[in-house]
Amino acid sequence: MHVYLSSKIYSMKRLLLLTIPLLFNSTISYAQCNTPITLNNILDQNICSGESLTLTANAIAIPLVITSVFDGPLTGGTPKGIELYVINDINDLSEYGLGSANNGGGTDGEEFTFPVTSASAGQYIYLASDSAQFNNWFGFDTDYITSAVNINGDDAIELFHLGDVIDLFGDINLDGSGEPWDYLDGWAYRNSSTGPDGSVFALSSWSFSGPNALDGELLNSTAGSPVPIGMFTHASNIIINTYTMDVTAAGSMDYIFAGDFSGADPAINVALGDTLIFNVNSPSHPFWINATQGTGTSNGVVVTNNGIGSGTITWVPTTAGTYYYNCQFHSMMTNTITVGAPAISYAWDNGVSNGVPFIPTSSGDYIVVANDAFGCTDTETVTVTVNPLPAVDAGTYVQICDGDTVTLSGAGASTYIWDNGIADGVLFIPSTTTLYTVTGTDANGCSGSDTVSIGVWNLPIVDAGSDQTICSGDSVTLTGVGASSFSWDNGVSDAILFTPLSTATYTVTGTDGNACVNSDQVLVTVNALPTVSGGLDVAVCAGDSAILNGSGAVSYAWDNGITDGVHFIPAANTYTVTGTDGNGCENTDQVDVTINPLPTVGAGADQTVCEGDLVTVSGTGASSYTWDNGVSDGVAFNATTTTTYNLTGVDVNGCENTDSLTIVVEECTGIVEIMNSSLTIYPNPTSDQIIIDIKGYNGRINIEVYDLSGRLLETTTNTTVSLKKQAKGIYVFKVSYGEITEEIRVVRD
Repeated sequence: MHVYLSSKIYSMKRLLLLTIPLLFNSTISYAQCNTPITLNNILDQNICSGESLTLTANAIAIPLVITSVFDGPLTGGTPKGIELYVINDINDLSEYGLGSANNGGGTDGEEFTFPVTSASAGQYIYLASDSAQFNNWFGFDTDYITSAVNINGDDAIELFHLGDVIDLFGDINLDGSGEPWDYLDGWAYRNSSTGPDGSVFALSSWSFSGPNALDGELLNSTAGSPVPIGMFTHASNIIINTYTMDVTAAGSMDYIFAGDFSGADPAINVALGDTLIFNVNSPSHPFWINATQGTGTSNGVVVTNNGIGSGTITWVPTTAGTYYYNCQFHSMMTNTITVGAPAISYAWDNGVSNGVPFIPTSSGDYIVVANDAFGCTDTETVTVTVNPLPAVDAGTYVQICDGDTVTLSGAGASTYIWDNGIADGVLFIPSTTTLYTVTGTDANGCSGSDTVSIGVWNLPIVDAGSDQTICSGDSVTLTGVGASSFSWDNGVSDAILFTPLSTATYTVTGTDGNACVNSDQVLVTVNALPTVSGGLDVAVCAGDSAILNGSGAVSYAWDNGITDGVHFIPAANTYTVTGTDGNGCENTDQVDVTINPLPTVGAGADQTVCEGDLVTVSGTGASSYTWDNGVSDGVAFNATTTTTYNLTGVDVNGCENTDSLTIVVEECTGIVEIMNSSLTIYPNPTSDQIIIDIKGYNGRINIEVYDLSGRLLETTTNTTVSLKKQAKGIYVFKVSYGEITEEIRVVRD
């Protein structure tokens, strides 16, 4: 059965909260607070003097209620559990939870929290300690299993929302045994349209089976006093409306609505929980419900068929706010959909407005009362403590030199924060004269501030002078400028000549009249002296020239009038060279020149020999000898013509001298007749035979033939001897006859 009011259809169940006079022109009035509201738990505030504070209360209609608790008769006293009823839609069930208070021991807090999910108005939610026994008893599965409902008939149950108790069964501080709400081996069931009751148990809102009512029973369906299941109903304060509209398009300018909202692009205003039905027939103009205004397909709300050109979109807003309907392609086809939330007003004492900042002047309690349109109220008290600000001290003025460190330490609070990147009690280097501000915070989190100035003197501009370059062994003077007094490192005194030993950087520290110091550096480069070499000592022969070449530098100067690299005839024994390198640095070296006398070379006396005779020449007065004309010293040779032979002799120092001799060669050819001798040998020279003739002698003749080395070649008694087999040269014939022996030289040609 439905009753039609103002063209809207209302469920008969919803009309339970309305009283309808018989006259149709009478107004609708609401039942008295069927759905209680609860304020959020506003924490006590602890602020600092002068701070602004905003107190914001937020109340909601409690959408969830405890409707049943039961303690079953099966093994272990199961099933044990509870039934909850959803009064109004819940977007996020995870904001809710529950806990059991066992045997009057007081609250255990929230022991079970629901997962993130939604719940719909009119829905029953079951929680049990055991799934199998729950199903065995009731014949269907529980929704959740948790030890939080492992209850006996004397235990209380708390229902929480965001940590606050919104409904209660039993007394958490009292053991229920023997109490009116005892449900041992039985059950308790909430009377319809009662609750939730907040943190105070309302015994009159419940019906009871009495203890042991279920003893011996096996199934709820056959029990004599079964546990009521899904029997609770509730007359919510909220009236739910359904709005139906036909939507067509007028060109690309407007949507045309007909139905509960009508006209060209009408604005739509509904309440949270109402249902909107759009019957769309605009094929070329897709109809979108969006969170923001504009064309396109982005930012659409999550709803079936959103963006269709033909069909039905059914949308139930779950969050209050402003939405838009838009054409996907044409920006003119749009307007707002305003979803309003049920109005709740908040009244604070002490002149405070809800959600409006104010500055408390002293500590005290602030009370807020929330009222909705149905006469439901809730009250919350907030204690505001106003703490005085700490008296922070930044310290006294400090004057320092640029680059010096300083420490700033605040006093009068617990912690301190400085500006300009300064840390409290930590050394830092100010860059310029600056005013520093410290903010000190005490144990209450209250802050005060103070300032201190740090004066920074500029450092003197100290100059150590230009870098210098010297040669090893040279002296230098370093002088600082730009300050009042100067101190050098490395043992140097200002403006005093000294001799650096090596290349070094010298630092001068200058101090001005403020006792501020600065420094500068100068590089003194000490170039090593060149390693000058005049070369090896030289030995020459008397009359020979010498050449001296320096090395290890760039240019060279010799004493005694010598030019580097130019031949000269030595007259002294020691010569000194001075070499200068590319840095202008000089060094010296000396060379000893030894002048060796020439050897007295002798070639020997002149000689007269026969043509072809072997001749040996030997030099004297030196160590080695060289003869011209192909003659070797001490080696016999055949003299063929009268020749002067020149000898060069070289001594151990390599000095040489010359001498010569003449060998006169006489022709000794034809028959050799020896004066006062009877012996004749011919032909001489010969190429074959030699005939030996001894005039007037007919006796035995003995002939021996020798070469010039004295080697015996042949012995014969024949007076004809052949030299054909012998090499060309001079041979000696030794002829013996009677008591006479004579030697004759014969030439083999």
